[in-house]
This record gives sequence, structure tokens and C-alpha cells, in this order.
Amino acid sequence: MEYIRQRKPDECVFCDVAGLAEEKDRENYVVYRGRENYVVLNLWPYNNGHVMIVPYRHIIDITEMTG
Repeated sequence: MEYIRQRKPDECVFCDVAGLAEEKDRENYVVYRGRENYVVLNLWPYNNGHVMIVPYRHIIDITEMTG
């Protein structure tokens, strides 16, 4: 509930993490950076080890992914 009630940032949190320097990957739970996307541990996981693969560009549908 704490997360749900807190004020959300105006910009995209995924773009925020993507734009950070790689030296900050560990503190932001980024475990891999690729050419088209990056992999990040979820701060609020559904289960242990839940990761997210995040494309660097905004897309509407997964079929729009390239690479």
C-alpha cells in the first residue's frame, strides 16, 4: 500500500533508469544492458527472482520490438 499511495514521478521510471550511467546499475538493480533493452530486478516482485525486460524505446505492442 505504501507504494500505491506514494506520489509517482511525472516521467517514465523505465526511461529514468535507462538513462542513468552504468555505474549506477547495481543500486538500480539493472542486471544486464543490451543494444535494444535492459533487464532489471523488480522492486515490488510478484515472486522471488522476478525480472523485467525493458525496451529502450516506448512501444505499444510486443510485436513492435526489433532485434
